Parts: sequence; structure tokens; C-alpha cells
Amino acid sequence: MAGEKFHPAHWGVLDEYQKIKDKFTDPETKKVNYTVFRSFYVMLEKLRRMNIPFTIILRTFGSDLPEVVEDIAHHN
Repeated sequence: MAGEKFHPAHWGVLDEYQKIKDKFTDPETKKVNYTVFRSFYVMLEKLRRMNIPFTIILRTFGSDLPEVVEDIAHHN
């Protein structure tokens, strides 16, 4: 919209977001390939080794939840 004001970091953050998103997007299908970071699984393994009970609560702003749940389920 004309006259809209943005936070000074808006365009820089948006540019960085797009760069990251592009790294996970298939160039042919344009589908975003969601991945769970290895460090997440390292944390889960450490919690299990230490017998620390935990609950995972997943939140999303998109349609990636089924893929993330499937990835985590296959890791166990």
C-alpha cells in the first residue's frame, strides 16, 4: 500500500527469509522441502539418555506440520 511504513529491518529480514526458503524449495516443483534440523534430534537423544521426560509441541504458520510429524515419527 502507498505510504506504508515498515520497521527499518523489514526488507533485510524479508530478503534473508527468501534466501533461506529458496534453499529448501525444489526448483522444478516449487514445493518447499521441510526438514527437521539434526540438532533437534541430538537434543531428543540427549533427553532420552538422561531419562528426562519431555513433551513435543509443534506449532506452524504453514502447511508443513504433516511432513514434520512424519519426519519425527520416522526418526524414533
